[in-house]
Amino acid sequence: MSIMAVQVEVLFLLALLAMMTTISAKAKCPTVPVIADFSTKLHRGTWYEIERIDNPLQMTAKCISYTYCPKRNGDMRVSYGRLELAMLNRTTTRGTLTRIDRKYPNQFKLSLEAINDLDQSVIYTDYKKHAVLYGCEGGIEFAFILSRERKPIGRRTLRRLYQYLRDLGTDVNQLITSDQTGCDVCSRVC
Repeated sequence: MSIMAVQVEVLFLLALLAMMTTISAKAKCPTVPVIADFSTKLHRGTWYEIERIDNPLQMTAKCISYTYCPKRNGDMRVSYGRLELAMLNRTTTRGTLTRIDRKYPNQFKLSLEAINDLDQSVIYTDYKKHAVLYGCEGGIEFAFILSRERKPIGRRTLRRLYQYLRDLGTDVNQLITSDQTGCDVCSRVC
């Protein structure tokens, strides 16, 4: 086994241990509000992750972005881009957000190469600047605050966006800032 393989395995085990101590767990997942007029066409394009509830899939990543492309049936293709610090390379994973039901246009099942059928909902978006995503599986919460720009969001705006998560009973103190610094070197690839 190469030194690089051992390092990756050790990082994975450390991430798993950290996940077990930091993942937000609830007794029951909340009912996510419906955004009746949610538009995949307006949500399209690239969003940058500003904050998130930490999770093992992103513990060694920075410069995280999501690019959404709507499909005719209301689903969306998604490209999840990131700079993997353990491997020191830019990685893009492609997948699909499948709309759960036409009655719930903002609620999807996310399928990526490593993830299948994870609930993910857009619980807020203004389409032009900010969005809040939320998912919960078996009591495990995932939350993301996204922006159309890599730069930090002002405190007043963050407090307003946090309220959408608080309304679901999420402890916003669990959110961590996503590192969006030094991303220019990989912007052509993203």
